[in-house]
Amino acid sequence: MEEVSNIKNQFSLKNNWAFLLAVIAAFFAAYISFDYALQPLLEQHSFRQTQTALTSFWMTQEGWKFAYETPVGGYPWKLPFEFPIYQAIVASVSSIFDLSLSATGRVISFLFLLLCALPAVAIGQKLSLKKQVAWVFAILLWTSPLYLFWGRTFMIETSVLFFTLMAVNYSLDFLKAEVTIKSVVLFIVFASLAMLQKVTTAAPVLLIMSFVILFQHLKTVGFKFPSTKKTILVICSFLIPLVLALLWVRFTDVIKSESAFGNSLTSKALSWWNYGTLEQRTDGETLKLLFWERVVKDNLAGFFGLAILIISLIVGGKNRKLILVCLLLFVLPILIFTNLHVVHNYYQTACACFLLAALAIGIAEILPKLIKKIPIAPFLILAFASYNLYAFNNGYFELTKKSFDPLKTRALILGNVIDKYAPENSGIVVFGNDWSSVIAFYSKRKSFIVPDWFKKYDSVRKYPSNFMGDRSLGAVVFIQDTKKMPDLLERADIKKDSSLYIIDPNCYVWFPELKAIPSLQNSEGVSTYINAFQKKEKE
Repeated sequence: MEEVSNIKNQFSLKNNWAFLLAVIAAFFAAYISFDYALQPLLEQHSFRQTQTALTSFWMTQEGWKFAYETPVGGYPWKLPFEFPIYQAIVASVSSIFDLSLSATGRVISFLFLLLCALPAVAIGQKLSLKKQVAWVFAILLWTSPLYLFWGRTFMIETSVLFFTLMAVNYSLDFLKAEVTIKSVVLFIVFASLAMLQKVTTAAPVLLIMSFVILFQHLKTVGFKFPSTKKTILVICSFLIPLVLALLWVRFTDVIKSESAFGNSLTSKALSWWNYGTLEQRTDGETLKLLFWERVVKDNLAGFFGLAILIISLIVGGKNRKLILVCLLLFVLPILIFTNLHVVHNYYQTACACFLLAALAIGIAEILPKLIKKIPIAPFLILAFASYNLYAFNNGYFELTKKSFDPLKTRALILGNVIDKYAPENSGIVVFGNDWSSVIAFYSKRKSFIVPDWFKKYDSVRKYPSNFMGDRSLGAVVFIQDTKKMPDLLERADIKKDSSLYIIDPNCYVWFPELKAIPSLQNSEGVSTYINAFQKKEKE
């Protein structure tokens, strides 16, 4: 009878409410992800989404390359950034199952978000927290507007978050007196994957965890050294991922330096831009934007969430330190890479989860001990999840469901016309679109997207074919909002050629190797492509 009672208790609603609510949250998040998986990669930060997708696309075309291509900087096309773990997974799945690359990238990103529950459960067990804490965290994560939106984009954010949380899980084993080889190996694997995938996400977390381990050791045994074996294992565990990341950065810098454009994107060239300025870190409006507007207001129910965190810190007892560590894991990445967080509103996905973890500890671990007469945790998490969905509906959902008419969206029109009329093995040059990968991705052509700030801008403008290397010049795109826009119709090579087409009043595309297309040419040799395309479709 006692055994039957234990089984009933184990599967009772009282003990499993958090898991059941997490399942509901997961299904809702999955609906959002899958229902809008075919949306073009244009809803927000198309620059970064298509850059990631472009790497995956050329992997599907030409296979894996250690010095992989992100062909937006001209010949020799190689432009590696992070180690392309996520990109390779997407390319492989898309190729093997013959699936849409964009949809595959979105879905795999979302699956990594779901997988974050695994390390959360393991971490909760190792910290002796109630099992509800991990599932409350999962509910907050999967209903958070920040993660609900960015978790279904074609980006590396959720993959590196999963790897990082797995590394945190195995780093907790280093707090024990004896460290197992299994824990060391698994920590090195996941920490290395995280550092290689995105160092700006993983490095601050690993730094903090190394100090947590050190402080815990000092608290337990003082300045007495642990065993030689443990010392060597722990030091090597943190050094190996760091060394691998540094070697990769060095390798990418060497590859980038092979081209004039790539040389402007090396780690040295971007370092100060990544970190930002002291003024940014002390500016009230900037801090309000990063901490309040982008995270706390819509993902923590504003002052309601802050109140629970403050109460949890006051009455948290032994869990107070956990909350403080979570808060540090949230704040430090923003204070280190401030400018990256200012420019990119998705960067907070690297650290906001730790703020959600602190809130989950307060909701499921601390407050139920303070208020014992009523089951406060289920009501609180329902309130937070409801608010999250309300905030998502009034914010990011508008972008999630945004539609892009292929006959009215510049990037899709350009991609379609270039893909149809530029020779398959040709390259393209684009002026006036910074160095965004959008046109390169949708045209399926290797490219040189020339930003106004490029030192050799004038050389590319005069002799674009010189930057195509092993490919002919298939198309040149001119977007007129560039500061250095030449008078196109006065160019000799264009004046003698009728293959210049108007995409919209501020965008032209010229096909150097293409003679006039009867169905697209008007009496002046300049056509509005969109009208001709619509007419052709009707026919």
